[in-house]
Amino acid sequence: MTATSSVKILQDLIKNPPQGKKDEAVAARSLLNENEGCKQKLSEFDEDKLVSEWNLIEDSCDDAVKISSKLEYINQLKRCCQVALLNIHALSLFVQDLDREEVLQHISNKPWIEQHEILARWAWMKYQKEEIQKGETFNHPYLCKVGSRVGRETLDREFYTFLSFLPGYCEGTETEYWFYEKPCDDPPDFVAIDKQNNKIGIEITEAPLEESSYQEKQGEIVKQKLKEDFPGLNCTIEPIASNDQIGWSNLLKNYEELKSWIYQISRLKKYETFRNSDLGIRVSVRKYELGSNSSISAGYRSSSNRDEHKASEAICKAIERKVEKNSTPKIKPCILVIYENTGLTIVDKRLVADLVSENLKAQWQNLYEGVWIVIKGCVFKI
Repeated sequence: MTATSSVKILQDLIKNPPQGKKDEAVAARSLLNENEGCKQKLSEFDEDKLVSEWNLIEDSCDDAVKISSKLEYINQLKRCCQVALLNIHALSLFVQDLDREEVLQHISNKPWIEQHEILARWAWMKYQKEEIQKGETFNHPYLCKVGSRVGRETLDREFYTFLSFLPGYCEGTETEYWFYEKPCDDPPDFVAIDKQNNKIGIEITEAPLEESSYQEKQGEIVKQKLKEDFPGLNCTIEPIASNDQIGWSNLLKNYEELKSWIYQISRLKKYETFRNSDLGIRVSVRKYELGSNSSISAGYRSSSNRDEHKASEAICKAIERKVEKNSTPKIKPCILVIYENTGLTIVDKRLVADLVSENLKAQWQNLYEGVWIVIKGCVFKI
């Protein structure tokens, strides 16, 4: 099945959605619009010309920032198109009510990584459908998105982690695996299978910073309000001091002041970073000439030992919680995968290993073949 035929299936679905598939039709429209929007924005750039200009830059910092921002935006758009097409392909297979073997037949001529991406997304949609029929609701039905870090649904978080984990695991073990099933009774959360029909279990759990959940929720509110008030503006909010955390509740309380300050910044032409001592933050602002979706993120001035230690401790606690449950996986071997949800960008795997006691390590080895961590798209084993 080609991208063209997948698009055609979804276009037909939108025109005349069968009974019981109206949510799928809404998702189809969203994905097609997303893909077309990204392609339209890409067509407005001359990437070869920008690369040539980049290679000719000598000492102009302003020109370098301007061109690199455009090139970065082009890469974002390409990734957006790629993800949209994977979702379009998966949704076109899903709405045909195919089973797993039929899906595999349709994608058998594609490279392994595409097979994995499409099959996992198809399964994600399939299990969302089953939960919706039981009365559950999702933030982004059939779109393969997880939503905000504090508001995502468990099923979405698990599939999102599975998507990014399996390629890293397969690269590390030099064995290709595919999604096989999501058992009703876990552990494990997932079962994957290789060409020789060897199965592995994959149990996924999250490592949150429990004490910061209130601040995280306040932060999500602030970032959402900024996205609505400043469409097309991309900015990163950081604490002034490298050892400080962002006081999101204070920013929400003083939102009008924050909004007024960022508005003034947004009217400037240059890409710069500005400090606001009263609010305790600094903001880096970037605007793309042709417009884009808002991107409001939180960062840190530098990676501090404290941040690394807190994130590493959260991961160790997640391992401890799994071990305390003492639930024997029904599929062996089974891998424990920790999904980093601390909001911190740095995790030191050596520090995690040092924090894990010999007793805890012995306990998890009775249940799991190994412990892996997924953080910011990177996958590594403890």
